[in-house]
Amino acid sequence: MTTEETTARTQAPPPRPRRGGPLLFCLEKICSLHGLSVSQDKLLSGLPLEGDFLTPSSLSRAAANGGMTCRIVRSPLDRLNLALLPMILILEDNAACVLMAVDRKKGAARVYFPELGEETAVPLADIESRFTGYAFYVKPLFRFDERTPSYRKKGEGHWFWSTITESRPLY
Repeated sequence: MTTEETTARTQAPPPRPRRGGPLLFCLEKICSLHGLSVSQDKLLSGLPLEGDFLTPSSLSRAAANGGMTCRIVRSPLDRLNLALLPMILILEDNAACVLMAVDRKKGAARVYFPELGEETAVPLADIESRFTGYAFYVKPLFRFDERTPSYRKKGEGHWFWSTITESRPLY
């Protein structure tokens, strides 16, 4: 056996891209950061995929499937609203990442990359050079909790006299 045959057998095949692509990974990561456990199938249900990848145009619908709301913005990295972190950044070469934190003084950012699968610190200049200018603010949908009791009494009687009666202890 030659060395070429040995290396060919020991080399693993290239990893198959994940269904949904980097945008789905980023959306799953943000859902988990907000305490929502959703499956890929739930996020992708009813969505058109291009080459088995989630596209930016259908990301807001995927977020809605997972109980999230999503808004796309076009802005330079230094003008994004950092109070709305974490957010999804669209990078060059059909890539995406989840921006977790930015430290402008140190010139660093904490991000999740789909390829890495964990949070890492990278120079802010690297992110700025790959950033396309599009970002997605993703937050959980507001859900009214009906378990909380009503703090206001139902209005009975005349609107004026009931208000006077209710406010009488103040005077």
